[in-house]
Amino acid sequence: MSVLALLALMLSAVACGSTEPSPLLPTAEVPATAAPPPTEAPPTAPEVTAPPPIPTQVTAIHDFLYQLQNLDLEAIGQTGYDLIVMDYSAAGDDETAFTADQIATLKNSPGGPKILLAYMSIGEAEDYRFYWNPDWDADDDGQPDTGAPAWLDVVNPDWEGNYKIRYWDPGWQAIIYGNPGSYLDKIIAAGFDGVYLDIIDAYGYYEEQGRHSAAREMVDFVIQLAGYARARRPGFLIFPQNAAELAADFPDYLATVDGIGQEEVYYGYPDDGDLSSPDFLSEVEPNLDLFVKAGKTVLATAYTTDPTQIDDQYARARARGYVPFATVRDLDQLTINAGHEPETSQPAFTFAYETRPDGSFRLTDPPPGASDQNPAFSPDGTRLLFTRFENGYNEGPSAIYLLDLTSGAVSLLTAAPDSDNVNLPGTSWNAATERITFASDRDDTDEVWTMAADGSDLFRVTRNTPVLSQVEGTASYFIEPSFSPDGQWIIFEADPDVPEDQQQGSIWKVRADGTGLTQLTDGPSGDTDDRQPNWSPSGDRILFQRRAPGPSTGPSTTLRTGSGQSSDDWNLYTMAPDGSDVRQVTIVPSSDTDASWSPDGRWIVYSSDYGSLPVPNIFVIPVNGGEPIRATHNETRYDGAPSWSPDGQWIAFESHPGDEDIPAALWLITAPVTEQAATALPADSDRLPSEARLAGVTHWFYMINVNLEPEMVNQIAASDYDMVVLDFIPSEANNTDYPMADVIAQLHNAPHHFDCAQCKPKLVIAYIDTGQAEEYRTYWQASWGIGNPQWIVGADPDGWEGNFPVAYWYDEWREIWLGEDSYLQAILDAGFDGVYLDWVEAYSDENVTAIAQREGADPKQEMIWWVGDIADFGRAQRPDFIVIAQNAAELAKDDDYLAVIDAIAQEQVWFDGGADNDPPGDCPLPRTEAEVDSDAYRQSLSAPCHKLYDDYPDSTLHVSSDEYLRYLTLARDKGKIIFTVDYALEPENVAWVYEASRALGFVPFANNRGLDRYVEPVP
Repeated sequence: MSVLALLALMLSAVACGSTEPSPLLPTAEVPATAAPPPTEAPPTAPEVTAPPPIPTQVTAIHDFLYQLQNLDLEAIGQTGYDLIVMDYSAAGDDETAFTADQIATLKNSPGGPKILLAYMSIGEAEDYRFYWNPDWDADDDGQPDTGAPAWLDVVNPDWEGNYKIRYWDPGWQAIIYGNPGSYLDKIIAAGFDGVYLDIIDAYGYYEEQGRHSAAREMVDFVIQLAGYARARRPGFLIFPQNAAELAADFPDYLATVDGIGQEEVYYGYPDDGDLSSPDFLSEVEPNLDLFVKAGKTVLATAYTTDPTQIDDQYARARARGYVPFATVRDLDQLTINAGHEPETSQPAFTFAYETRPDGSFRLTDPPPGASDQNPAFSPDGTRLLFTRFENGYNEGPSAIYLLDLTSGAVSLLTAAPDSDNVNLPGTSWNAATERITFASDRDDTDEVWTMAADGSDLFRVTRNTPVLSQVEGTASYFIEPSFSPDGQWIIFEADPDVPEDQQQGSIWKVRADGTGLTQLTDGPSGDTDDRQPNWSPSGDRILFQRRAPGPSTGPSTTLRTGSGQSSDDWNLYTMAPDGSDVRQVTIVPSSDTDASWSPDGRWIVYSSDYGSLPVPNIFVIPVNGGEPIRATHNETRYDGAPSWSPDGQWIAFESHPGDEDIPAALWLITAPVTEQAATALPADSDRLPSEARLAGVTHWFYMINVNLEPEMVNQIAASDYDMVVLDFIPSEANNTDYPMADVIAQLHNAPHHFDCAQCKPKLVIAYIDTGQAEEYRTYWQASWGIGNPQWIVGADPDGWEGNFPVAYWYDEWREIWLGEDSYLQAILDAGFDGVYLDWVEAYSDENVTAIAQREGADPKQEMIWWVGDIADFGRAQRPDFIVIAQNAAELAKDDDYLAVIDAIAQEQVWFDGGADNDPPGDCPLPRTEAEVDSDAYRQSLSAPCHKLYDDYPDSTLHVSSDEYLRYLTLARDKGKIIFTVDYALEPENVAWVYEASRALGFVPFANNRGLDRYVEPVP
């Protein structure tokens, strides 16, 4: 295993790092109405502020050693193990602690580079550690003596010298972290790469003692510890041992840790050499699989010395994506299992000139004053094409060079005296034709050229003439070319010769033989600046960056010599090869530039100052948008112009110190995502036709229970909303003449926020209540009420007047929606793009379950079939008919259900209001299960929210945000789009909801509980 792959593991922890008890749920730092966190950090631990954790994938570890006693560092260094779990000390005390030099030597030992994790028990105290005072249990009876700290509990009867501790106590947490003498600080100072946290499962003991908040308190402890460590050592790894079930219950826990260690996987439970029981494995495996699915490393330890059992454990663990190891339970020997020896490896790319803490390697050493930029991989991944500017960053003349990634040799491909020859990162080297495309002004004007892979057979593709100029009286630069996958077309950027703050580039394409010149985007006409196009590996999309022109204030982002372009707000877009179907990928204000594709076409790699970084770093993002994943971590160096290797393992990029345009060199880093991770985010080709239509939605609007007046329709039409959910107003008994089709047509024809002629129209979705009958609808009959007809089974449990849960499997109810002249047919005829299904949760209503039990029906399965029937009805007439299911997120566990819907919309994830808009919103949900129905939560509520809580014991104020997030993140990880609806009006609450929802990759909306007013989109 290469040192690049190992060091890449460290950078993932930076992106994963969270420094707050729960950055995705209300805490004391968010609106004052939110419930307070259950615990406080140790008083000595400084506060750390950071954005919510960014998801990453950890895939570099293939084998590991777990040894805590009899440590021989020299012998361990001779092995090829990728990762070592060890004690920070030879005897567990400060006197025999390993020095920083010893740790550094082991990390770069003859057997290959190693990641070192220091074992640290945070759920029990050990009487041989530096912090122990013998007076705490002087009589050795296993009970704390008088004067012992309040956090100390009884001895563990199964492990001599280990004492249970009240780990939520600030006194204990201050021993673990928060000051130079703390346990964690000693480990960091020694140079360990991370910690391996034991006795996480201590929470179970205290739950049995009646402490209901014990699990949440352990999760918060780990998150706080991780934040503290990463603030001092970016990239610090966090691996808890055991208690894998916490990943299912607490999404913020899974997001924080880099992996997990699990004991007794397949062998060793309950005793060494025992085949672990099926009951044990049936609980453990599904939870470990959550870590694998999230891209985390699972270290699976078995306690056995039997060769047959060891072979079986390794095979079964690897089949599930775990990293296996088998040893003795005392963990006191250097175990190398026959047939499973770790491979000794030496660093790849031995010509690398320097490394960075984030795992990046510098690959070129340009001559003094020269600048190496724009790396692009050869089709076989063995070489890098790049541009060398002779006189500094973007300062020509410049030539095209090749870097051999095996030897480090640099060779000249093409140059011309006093000319600029510049390639684009990404797809400038075509596999089908073995030709390279680049821009050159060797014939006085910037043109698109191609050449053979050895630099011969130069061919000028374009002929720039005044008639092609975009600005009267000026020439145009034809630059930044890249190939289509088949090599038959070249896409490029055309810029007018004007000052940079007036620049408005356009995207063109041309056949490789110079014919078929076609303009795809028109910067001047659209008042945009479009640049740096790259063709997708499948050939169906073109990626480019776009901004509205303005004053130059930011870092240099253009590749053209001497341009000095500085950007304010660039975003990434894709479009079809004919220029249609333009979709925005990045939406957060930032400088998103230099974009190219992953080899499988599912990800985009780019340079960005996302998160207000002082200098741009490298990020990746799913092709359909979502939360960016940070790949490089260096806030003192500009990182730009990235390209992904053909095997998907590496990203090459240019980098230079600071944010000034000073000479750069080429660098390489392990890609932060894998193909396995990418499959959780379907490309458009893998989605239902209806689901693909939702992929570009970044802002949506939800309004019901109101007669839409023309003025409000005009507001919605003029807005930047991508999708609008409206009531099917003609179904209201007093509104049957409402011009629904005309309103839908107006919204379809309204400007999209991409503001271009080729962009998609707004999606218009019909709200329908599939689980309740509403007495104001045209189907309602005067004689109807609860029990008449039989399928109207009760009143709305949240107090919505005139709404009645139904037994939705009854034919009479189904006929209303699916029969001849049905509601759903009227919705299709009106032109709606799909339906938004409310009250899917009807299957759990007590009155619905009661009638189902009497009739022998399964209400959950009946709801899944009901939703499927609605989807089938719509898609039989329109295959791209959209189905969004509101609430009942727990059904995400059922793949049959997810197969028929396109998205889940969940109400009140963080804030709710009352039925009939009283109160209209700003009532925070309990953050955790422990806070549900607690006195502290109840007392934190405002008077209107307090009344709502008391009046409706089955309302959402008796459900935690954690419970919703558990299932929403599961659905997200299975590839579903998630919309959130929160009832919040206070500006700080609205801002918090949008930030938290987007951090999870969801699409948020906030309004009042009545959903009867227009609100502007939140940028």
